[in-house]
Amino acid sequence: MKEAEFIKLTQRVIQPNESDLKKAEKILLGLQKSEDLRSQINIELKNIKFNRTKHIEADFAEAYAAIKLGLTLVKNNTPGFDALDNDHKKYQIKKVTLGENNKISSYPKVSLDTFDYLVVVILKKFKVNNLFKISHADLINPNNGMMGKRKANQLTLSNEIYNLLQKKFQVIQ
Repeated sequence: MKEAEFIKLTQRVIQPNESDLKKAEKILLGLQKSEDLRSQINIELKNIKFNRTKHIEADFAEAYAAIKLGLTLVKNNTPGFDALDNDHKKYQIKKVTLGENNKISSYPKVSLDTFDYLVVVILKKFKVNNLFKISHADLINPNNGMMGKRKANQLTLSNEIYNLLQKKFQVIQ
C-alpha cells in the first residue's frame, strides 16, 4: 500500500486514545443498568470519539483493538478492513458478544479476502473478555480446523470457532 492510499483511508478519522478507552468502558457499563440509557450513552460515546456508526459495542470493539494493538482506524465505509498498522497491514475487527454460559449470542460473518489480520474482541456484559489477533495465513490454514466451518469465502464466528480460538491462539489483553 502506498503512503498516499494510507493517508486517504485514514485522514479525518479521529483516533481514540487510552484515556478515551477508560471513559468508554465506564459509559458502557451504564448499559448493564438500563437499555433506556442507550441514546444518552450514544451521545456520550460520540463526544469521546467512540461512536462511529451507532453500533455501540462494535464501535467500542474497534476502538479498543486499535488502542491495544497500536492500529489506525480507517474510514467506516472501507470494504473488508477496519484498521491499518504502521506497516500498512490491514486488520478486520469483529465484535463477538458472549451471553449466558459463555455461549456466543452474536454471530458475525468474516469475509476472508481483504485483510492481513483478523482481530476478534469478545465482550461479555459490555466488558472486554478476550482479544484475539489471527493472521490471515493462520485463519485459512487447513490444519487449524476453522476453514471447514466456512461457506464460500466467508466464515461465521460461531461457538465452535470461539472454542478453537481459545485453544489455538494467544489471548491479548
